[in-house]
Amino acid sequence: MKEKTLHYIWKNRLFDGLTLDGDPLEVLDVGQYNVGDGPDFGMAKVRSGELVWIGSVEMHLRSSDWTLHGHQNDPRYDHIILHVVLENDRPASDTGGNPVPTALLTVSEALLKRIDELEIGSKALRCTPELSYLSPHTLRTLLSPLLEEKITEGIRRHGADKDLHTLFYRLLMRYLGAHRNNEVMEQVAMATPLPFLRKHASDPEALESMLLGQAALFAGIPRDDYEEKLAGRYAFYREKFGLTPIPGGLFRKLRVRPPAYPARILATAAQVLHREEELSEAMSSGDFARAKELLSVSPSPYWQTHIDFGQTYTRKLGGISTVTIDSLLINAVLPAAFLYCQKVGNTRGAAAALKYYEELPPENNRFIRLFMRNGFAAHTAGDTQKMLRLYTRYCEPFRCLSCPLAPAILRSLHEEGCPQ
Repeated sequence: MKEKTLHYIWKNRLFDGLTLDGDPLEVLDVGQYNVGDGPDFGMAKVRSGELVWIGSVEMHLRSSDWTLHGHQNDPRYDHIILHVVLENDRPASDTGGNPVPTALLTVSEALLKRIDELEIGSKALRCTPELSYLSPHTLRTLLSPLLEEKITEGIRRHGADKDLHTLFYRLLMRYLGAHRNNEVMEQVAMATPLPFLRKHASDPEALESMLLGQAALFAGIPRDDYEEKLAGRYAFYREKFGLTPIPGGLFRKLRVRPPAYPARILATAAQVLHREEELSEAMSSGDFARAKELLSVSPSPYWQTHIDFGQTYTRKLGGISTVTIDSLLINAVLPAAFLYCQKVGNTRGAAAALKYYEELPPENNRFIRLFMRNGFAAHTAGDTQKMLRLYTRYCEPFRCLSCPLAPAILRSLHEEGCPQ
């Protein structure tokens, strides 16, 4: 076991007892953890009979580590109230040769074994079955900060320095990408500045031509009259704005449903951007129901019967599905609105954006299903967004002991019958 794990056990009160020369001590306050040099915890409070000691605590796996670390020559350790160890194998002394009170910490073997499993295991969710012992209220309370964390991290990654319109545009394009084309859709957005599109927002066909051209989806020889028409318009806008398309061949079509083919998705994006001004007003005012209505668009008539230029489909194709609209609200509209409200100091508006996640249905993907199989129920998009943050921030990189659920999960090992 590492010494930092001992610190974790002390900080979260996961120990069974503390004794000094065989007499029990009561830990009133574990103190403040010191991440720098010097004793491990400051301002701890420990009661011994009628006496209360207040001061610093140094911790080691074995008391002999005191000498190994050279604390007997360091005056910063002369006035600690306790030297807390798991094994007392050698007396410790301060710089004056005076004995240092060394207390023995008792930790259950079951807890030590479980912590060891969490640190070295490789399961996707290593906190099972204990995760299912936590009540829904406990889970909700412990995970409540993760929604804002996830939004803030997403904003930072996609452009926290951008204004509401540009951030929304990038997020919109990304999350219209049907998963497999998210990255390249965002590349198209970065290559096609929003101000150029806004100059022609009243003309959806102009928007189509610019987006498809910037996505490098026009063939050298047009496959039908519509492609020839849009390619001609794009050539004009490319010259007018000095546009440079992304490299060809980046879009994926393999295992992409025909209605979500790249050309159709970009044509649908053009229809959303045609309403971008109204959408921005709805977001900035917190009218998310109106934003949801505005996202319910269909592509131009050509794309209701085609999945690519010159390639018709067997049935009429609709617009953005309900599931995709919810995804755009979760990943584009609400984060952009949250950012806007934070920037203008509208705390009530920011809170309303967070609250609207609870109005949307839970997402469904393999990560969410993994949690649900292990007793973590999701009722809203707020729940699933927290799950995704939990998985990507703590589960996937094996940061189990940093997880906000870990202390409660490990504490359940002490409780009779386990469930809380």
